[in-house]
Parts: sequence; structure tokens; C-alpha cells
Amino acid sequence: MKKTQDVFLDSLLLRARSLGYWALVNNWTIYANKTWVPELIEAEEKERSSRSLELRTKRSKILKFKPICDFDWSWPTEINQSEITDLFSLEFMKDATNILLIGDIGVGKTMIAKNLAIHAIGNGHTALFISAHSLLNELADYTTGTALLRRIRTYARYDILVIDELGYLASSHQHADLFFQLINSRYEEKSTIITSNKPLSQWQSIFPSAICATAIIDRLTHRAKIFAIKAKSYRQYDSETCETETINNKKQKSKK
Repeated sequence: MKKTQDVFLDSLLLRARSLGYWALVNNWTIYANKTWVPELIEAEEKERSSRSLELRTKRSKILKFKPICDFDWSWPTEINQSEITDLFSLEFMKDATNILLIGDIGVGKTMIAKNLAIHAIGNGHTALFISAHSLLNELADYTTGTALLRRIRTYARYDILVIDELGYLASSHQHADLFFQLINSRYEEKSTIITSNKPLSQWQSIFPSAICATAIIDRLTHRAKIFAIKAKSYRQYDSETCETETINNKKQKSKK
């Protein structure tokens, strides 16, 4: 059996090779036992990890978002807190399970989706956040099949693709076909997170072709977790809460 020190040096050599430190690798017998080598390798690994995280976060196009720890779980009248919390284990990504978050405007769908994507990025994955409207209009701008195929392949590579606000605007036949191509390219390969204000039973109103809508739903839901969220708009809820607090504060002051 190899000695502990030999195992450590072998591991260090592999790390130096993965970093591309060829001067070290090719002269390993000279540098292997230098005390500064482990510190150098560890420092470089940390720096590259930090830069990778920064780059993946920037490319995700997730701008401002409210951390999930600030989510008021008592506010919705219907939400499966335990199952949504379980999503942050990222187990759903292992078998390319999709996540569908369904509910009215302002119930927290986008917040949850963004937090899942950011959490995935923090765990070494790639993610992209984009509205359904922007996504479909962008794909529709490609005038050649080759360029379109290349762009769809780009979207297909993300470990998580968040498509926000599907159903807020009606889609054309062209949009429906493009959306099907995109979903099909990720089918059973990568996880897609979709937020929508319409339940699946109403998705035929989003896509003009019933056949296309059925095909999209079939692929999205074959392996999926679907969450219905019911609540009044958080903006309305927050406004009413602030108003109540103001009234209570005034009552307390009047009693003094």
C-alpha cells in the first residue's frame, strides 16, 4: 500500500495537472516536496472557483432577487412548502425532472425559480433566466435553420433553464413550433423550470395549435414536479400589512 504522503503527492500532482501547471507537472520530482506547492494549488483552485461562480452568475441573467429565506410561507393560501424546500437539494436535476410553478401574478413563482437557479449555480451548475416572451421573440429572429439550430443548442446546454411568465402573452404558430423544438432539445437531458399564470388545462389558449400544446405538455410533464400556488398578490399583501401596522402603531400611540 502507498504511504499517506505518497497518496497526498499523487493527488497534488493530479490537481496541478488539471490546473495546467505544466512546469510543475513536468518537473514534479523537483517541486513535489516544496512547502509552497500545496498553498499555490489551493489558492489557484479557490480563485478559479470564485471567478467561475461570478461568470456563471453573470451569464445567468438573474439580476435582483429576494432570497428564499425571506419568503413568507404563511402568506399563500395554498403552497407545498416542504416539497418546494426539498427542491433545494437539487435531486430533481439528476434525472432531468422539470419544475412547473403555476399561479396568479405576484404569488412568488419567479422568486422561487430564481432562488433555485442561483442555488444550482452556487453548486457548480449553469443556469439561465429568461422570460418566455423574450425567448420566443429571440428565436423567431433567426432567419436560417442553421442559426436557429445553433441557438437552440445553446439553450439546451444549460443545466437549468428558467422560462418565466409563460402564458402572459399569446403565442403565434411560429412561437409554438419554436418552443416545442426547445423543450424537445432538453427533454430527458436537462431540467427546465417554468412559471405560468395558467394551469396546464388552459395551455391550449397559450399555443394556437392544440396538437403542439399537447406535445409540449407531454414532454414537460413526463418527468415533472408541478406546484400550484394560490395567494393574493404579494404587493397587495405587503401593502395591506404595512397599512395594518400603521393603524396599530397609531392606536398604541393614542393609548399612551
